[in-house]
Amino acid sequence: MPRGTTYDDGTHPGADLEVAGWTAILDAMEAAADHAEALLGKPDHGNRGDWTPAGIPGPLPQQLRERALLLAERQDTLVQRLEEARMSTQRQLNAVSSVPGVGAASAAVYLDITG
Repeated sequence: MPRGTTYDDGTHPGADLEVAGWTAILDAMEAAADHAEALLGKPDHGNRGDWTPAGIPGPLPQQLRERALLLAERQDTLVQRLEEARMSTQRQLNAVSSVPGVGAASAAVYLDITG
């Protein structure tokens, strides 16, 4: 089939590979969103390490468009929630650091002058 040719269903040669590639990418991004949501509920949940972007296998297949849009909305919501959690944590740290003696090295309160 010549390059640029499409089948009757609107797909083209290699479309299955694009769907599989994009499905894997969306799976990984959804797993990262799951992890971020878990962190919001359990701060000690752990670190997933650095994220490495996947190689893009071609244009996003039409049948995955709705999934990708839902994921983008979910990520936007997560960004807002994570920022709120960060600001809340910063307010708590500021409150704790404003208490005299918190975080400072302990010092003697009394001086023994009788020996």
